[in-house]
Amino acid sequence: DEAIADFKPTTPEKEVLPASNRVTQLVEDTISGRRHTVPWPWHYLGKLTNALLSETVTLLCGGIGASKSFLIAQCLAYWRSIDVRAAVFELEDSQEYHLMRALAQRADMAGITSTDWVKDNPQLVRDALKKHKDFIDQMSQCIFASPYSQLTQDQLANWIESQAKEGCRVICADPVTACVQTSE
Repeated sequence: DEAIADFKPTTPEKEVLPASNRVTQLVEDTISGRRHTVPWPWHYLGKLTNALLSETVTLLCGGIGASKSFLIAQCLAYWRSIDVRAAVFELEDSQEYHLMRALAQRADMAGITSTDWVKDNPQLVRDALKKHKDFIDQMSQCIFASPYSQLTQDQLANWIESQAKEGCRVICADPVTACVQTSE
């Protein structure tokens, strides 16, 4: 391809270390634990993909209704349980909506996601809420939403940067396609 043939990588203005030094640094960072892969709740997914390796971007793609948001909620709960700082900005629906879905997973009651089921099973839902109150409060610290306004790509990028500065190892945007498109 012509575009690839014309591509020339840029070199930072500071002095560049020889390749062997950079590889040595990568190896030493790995040995010391400064560079590692964040585990997924599903052992083989992480082992086969290395998808959450330090300083990488991982895209999770799927059609409408493919349960990507449920997957992220399950991952967030797992990462919190192993002390990995993670956050998601849910670009559709409210924080409460996504916390209800996380509660449905934690309580093992899929019906919690159905308004009819909740109305027909009030005591079961109240008991689940009482039992998992601390879990919901903890999850609220890593699920963000803006249900009354759409974020621009710049606003989302700023949020992602702020989460990284706060020490988040995994930062999700769900779905990134819901951002307002701007001229840039």
